[in-house]
Parts: sequence; C-alpha cells; structure tokens
Amino acid sequence: MSTWTSRLGPILIAAAAAWPAAADVDPPAETSLPPARQPASLAPQGQPAPGQRGGAIAARPAPRALQLLNGGIVIQGPTGYCFDMTVLRSEVTNAFVVLGSCAALEGKGQQGRQSALLTATVTTPAEQAAPLAQNFPAMAAFLQSEPGRASISRAGDARSVRVVSVSASDEVLFVRAADAAAAVWGQPVEQDYWRAIFEVNGRYVTLTVLGLKDQPQGAAEKRRLLEAFVRSVRKANLP
Repeated sequence: MSTWTSRLGPILIAAAAAWPAAADVDPPAETSLPPARQPASLAPQGQPAPGQRGGAIAARPAPRALQLLNGGIVIQGPTGYCFDMTVLRSEVTNAFVVLGSCAALEGKGQQGRQSALLTATVTTPAEQAAPLAQNFPAMAAFLQSEPGRASISRAGDARSVRVVSVSASDEVLFVRAADAAAAVWGQPVEQDYWRAIFEVNGRYVTLTVLGLKDQPQGAAEKRRLLEAFVRSVRKANLP
C-alpha cells in the first residue's frame, strides 16, 4: 500500500463517514458524535437547542458561523446559508455540519424555501504531513478507484457513485460526482453534486453542495456556490 493511500485514504473515508447515516434524522449511536458547543462569540441570542423547530423558536436567528475543534477552525457558509444545529456533530479531532437556507431554518414563510443543502466535514490528520495539495494527483487517482468511490458514497458502495470530474485550482481539489443514494438527512437530493477538499489551519476540510430534487440546479450553479463556500471558510480563518 502506498504511503499516500495508508495516510490519506482513511482521511477521505472519514470525510465521508457521515453519509451512510445521513438519510436518517437520528444517526445510529455508533456513528453519532457529541454535539458541538457554540462559542459565545458566535452564538446568536435565542438560538434554539438541537431538535427544536417550529413556532417562535424556529423563527429566531440561525448561526452563520461556528468554531469547531476547540476553536481550531471556523466554518462559515456562503451568503444566505446557516447551520442546522439539529444535525451538527463534533468531537475533538473531527466535525460534521449541515447548512441550509437561513430563511428556511428561521421559518420565514415563503422566503424560507430551501434551495440547496451544504455540508462540511473537518478532519485532523494523525500526524504532521506535507501540504495536502501536494497529494492532489494521487487523491484524484484514488477517487477514481473502487475504494475511492466507496469512500465518497453515501451508502458506502462504489457501484452507486460515478466520478464525473476531478480538478485542482488554488490548492483546492474539486470533485464532481453522481451518487444514486436518494436522500441526505431526510432531504431528497439530486444525484449530481460538487465537493471541495482543501487544508485550513492544518485540518482537512471537505465541503459539499447538493441540489434538492424539487429545486434542481445546474452543475455550473452548484460549482459557483461551492467556490463561494470555499472563499467563506478561508476568509473566516484568516490570521
């Protein structure tokens, strides 16, 4: 097994680990992580606790940014996207978060129609390594392989995934793929999606943009949204 596969292959698998449970509102206990604690500096007043929706509570502001991994990284969505605190999971070295339309999460009537589902996974490497971007050629080859496709499958099945394209730009690996799995966290999504993999503050970040079946988006539109997501995360972590 190559040095890259033994070190970074598991990182990609960890980055996709939430997908098998993603179709369930309540993930199985063995895959559930303790809820992340919102830092006071980023937590809006009156933020509802996970699981609380509807009525006056749902109309309160949803967070636009969150500190994760004990403050080691900040994830911030693009304009108009907020965190769904009911499905946020975080521990010391790994985190998985879901973002949706701020208006939808805050219950703002017709303005609150969901247009896309965004996710972010943050993984801390076990040891200090060379910059992640140096491994992009090997990562691209791995993603095209059967183990690689299984690692990004929401069902853990390589047969359900077709990798459409893999390209690198500005130290970000962009992956366009199609997954036959029907839903993510109870949301019916399009098969075609975009994913970005890059490094921030020594952590490996995987961002994903999925269109919803009742509001399909073109590949170019999803790619633009993903690029905006990458910019937001990078800006939030500037020194």
